[in-house]
Amino acid sequence: MENEFYERVRAAVYPHFTPVVPASYTADEVRTRLGGSLTSAQLNGLDDRQNIYIENITSGLDDSKTLDTKIGKSTTSYRENLEQHDKGRWASGTKALKFAIGVDPATGSTFRGWRAVGGTDAGESRLITGIQSQKILSKFSDDPAVWDQLITKMQDIRTAAHNSDIGFIASSVFSVTGTKEGEQVVDAKLIDFAHVIDAAQPFKQSPASAPTAARGSAPRSSKRTPGRPTAPI
Repeated sequence: MENEFYERVRAAVYPHFTPVVPASYTADEVRTRLGGSLTSAQLNGLDDRQNIYIENITSGLDDSKTLDTKIGKSTTSYRENLEQHDKGRWASGTKALKFAIGVDPATGSTFRGWRAVGGTDAGESRLITGIQSQKILSKFSDDPAVWDQLITKMQDIRTAAHNSDIGFIASSVFSVTGTKEGEQVVDAKLIDFAHVIDAAQPFKQSPASAPTAARGSAPRSSKRTPGRPTAPI
C-alpha cells in the first residue's frame, strides 16, 4: 500500500503532497542514479515489489538532529484494518481496542494528539519515548529560528492533508536540522503511508504483498517491525 501511495504522488494524483513527502524513486531510477556505486548484490536486490526508495533528507548535513513523531490521537483504525488489511471483525476490533485503551493513552497520543517515536534524543523503549515526548521535543533545538522554520514546514504538511480527501492512520512527521556549508538547514516530511485511506480511490495492496522500506541516498532495505514507523536513514 505504501509504495502505491508514492506511485500516486509521482504520477501527480496527489500534487499537493509533492512538496511535503520525501521524493521517491523506482528501482530503475535508483539503478540509473547509483548503479556505478552499488555492488552486484545491491543491483540484483533492486525491486519495486519488495522495497520503497525515498530520499534521505539528512544527506549532506553536519551536526544533524532528527525527530520522528507519530501524528494523531489514534494510531490504528477499525475500518482501515477491516477494509484494507483483510482482517476479520474480531481481529480488527481487538487491535483497535488494544491501542485505544493501552498504547495511545499510555504514550500520550490520546491526550496530546502526537507522540515521539524516534530521533536523536529518543530512548530504546517506545513506551518511554512516547511518555517523554515533550522533553524530547524540547531538545530538538534551542534556536528560535529553527522552530520558526519547523513550524512553517508543519503548517505546510497540515495544509496539504487538510486539502485532501485522504485519511492518515499511523503516519509520522520526520524532522531534521543541521548545517550544510555553514548554513542552518531545517526540513520536515510526512512519512509512513502503510495505513492511509483514500475512499475515492481505494488502495489495492494488502499487507501480505506490501514492500519493505529501502531509504537513503543509496538503496538499503530495512524490514518493518509491526506498528513501528521507519524514518529516512
